[in-house]
Amino acid sequence: MIEQLDSALRRHPGIDDRDEINDRLVVLKHQRNLICHASWSPTAEKTRWRPAFVAMKGESVPADLSAPELDLMRHEAEAAGRRIIAIMHLTGIAGEWVGEDDDPDIDR
Repeated sequence: MIEQLDSALRRHPGIDDRDEINDRLVVLKHQRNLICHASWSPTAEKTRWRPAFVAMKGESVPADLSAPELDLMRHEAEAAGRRIIAIMHLTGIAGEWVGEDDDPDIDR
């Protein structure tokens, strides 16, 4: 879906932070996979947890995580979601992109 959003953003040249949004979403996708699919183990330090997770490309998680770090991930995901919704409101009807109904390549 990140690629679909990026493609839609490319059709709207007034979106100056398209690259930053795309890059951030890729990071958030990895974080989401980690949170949802890792096996979490406590560490010697009671405030940190070790995610046992290897992504499809073989990269593993480099460090233990704490509740404040996970909370920061949540805040970053919420901020990205708010930005995307704001863009959708600026470019068309909420939930739709301006001009999509004219695009024969869009599946409905």
